[in-house]
Amino acid sequence: MIIMPTTNYYIPPELLKMLELPYGYSLLLKGEGGVGKSTLALELLVKSKGKNATYISTRVSPSQLFEHFPWIQKDVEESFTVLDATQAGTTMNNPLDEGEQLALKFMGMPDLLQSIVHMAEQASGQLFVVIDSWDAIQLMFEHLQAQKYADKPQMTENLNFMYNVFMSLVRQKNIKLILVAENASMMDYLVDGVVELRREFLPNTKMVRIAELKKFRGIRITNTSYLFSLEEGRFKAFFPWDVELVKDFRGSLVKLEYDEKTLHSIVESILLNQIPMQMGALSIDDMHKEFINIVIDGLARFQLKRNEMFTFTPPDNFDILMFKNKMLSYLEKEDIDPERYYKNIRIHLFDIASDQVRSERNVVDIPIPDKKLGDQEQVMQLLNLFAKKISSYGTEGNFKHSINIGYLLPFETKIKNLDIAANTFFSTFSKLFKIPNSIFIMATNSSDKFIQEIYKMANFCVDISFFQGTPLMNVISPHVPSLFGFLIPPDQEPQRKKLYIHSIV
Repeated sequence: MIIMPTTNYYIPPELLKMLELPYGYSLLLKGEGGVGKSTLALELLVKSKGKNATYISTRVSPSQLFEHFPWIQKDVEESFTVLDATQAGTTMNNPLDEGEQLALKFMGMPDLLQSIVHMAEQASGQLFVVIDSWDAIQLMFEHLQAQKYADKPQMTENLNFMYNVFMSLVRQKNIKLILVAENASMMDYLVDGVVELRREFLPNTKMVRIAELKKFRGIRITNTSYLFSLEEGRFKAFFPWDVELVKDFRGSLVKLEYDEKTLHSIVESILLNQIPMQMGALSIDDMHKEFINIVIDGLARFQLKRNEMFTFTPPDNFDILMFKNKMLSYLEKEDIDPERYYKNIRIHLFDIASDQVRSERNVVDIPIPDKKLGDQEQVMQLLNLFAKKISSYGTEGNFKHSINIGYLLPFETKIKNLDIAANTFFSTFSKLFKIPNSIFIMATNSSDKFIQEIYKMANFCVDISFFQGTPLMNVISPHVPSLFGFLIPPDQEPQRKKLYIHSIV
């Protein structure tokens, strides 16, 4: 089981920069109920690490807050204060002056807001305040104004004046103010930053959560939106996949880790081979073949550690020598005989171009008659060749288990008529590849015309696609109700070479 870091590394950098600004700043977190506004506000308050940090709750009492977010209780004791503003007309101790009482009443410009300014004046440093929710204060003030003014324009004028005055005081008094609201559209133009959180259902009917950065005065917005999860009551953002990440992962052995009971059950049933022979389908976004490399690396490492067989047919751009160096480095680290790399792994290639690759002992050249497969018989011959080779590897190495992954596109480029090939391929595959204790994974891109037929045959199906620049994993079969994202630790963290598979809930 993975033990995730107690420190939350997965907060968008724009929000962290906001916390570091030396001057007052106002941020509005808005969205429908249950989208994660309070969770994000609490995460930011914890990140502030300030003794002057205060959470003012107009919705739930502190005891209810701790029940919903048990992880904040330690931070409340050590780092910040929770004030209960759920009952108008109550008083409580000022967290910055134990001898003074704060009146939490909503009269005129609410005493609560005046008290915040007063607390800022007393604070030795910058005051961090979360008001959750701003809607309650706004509605109360609107109600009081409506009672005072029968004339609607006059009421609106007073409301705008109050909001403008308060935002000005935030900047003057060096306050970091976070407003949590469902309906505060009139505040958008007054505050310095706006983050809108929402849920969205994809065509596969599974949900994603999106945090959209709509405005940040004085802060460069690197990414306009982040997918995130609220698993275990924590806000964790999935960072978009960029050029630097691809470069990092291409040259390093990336570990895929997960702490999800459903995934554990599925992976164990597949990799530990609880049925005699399994076939899987893996579809990858067309533009991101690097995920095939990550999958190949992970399965190879798994089989090497177990001293079992692993064969694969990679994409055309797969770097065989880089793969070899990564596996030999892994074996050395695990204190395993490096000869196991040549004994346990077979790499199938069509039309090997490099003499250096051709000389590798575990690279197998697959001959294609006439450079193109033209009829059903030739396709069957090729499949038969694969089946015999894989069977012979197991016999020669005395292996009890094998995992075999084939990327289909190089195979398809050798075929003249894909319709003929598809019919032949799927009618003969299950007949030829009856190798006991084996897993066969067909990998291709999401636009491949074979993909739906592969899904019909497969025992398990996984799709890796991208949404707003962020990779998502969808376990299609067996059915899993949620999508999964890939948590990527930031550059400065030692776990940079790990991808945490994390459910989106």
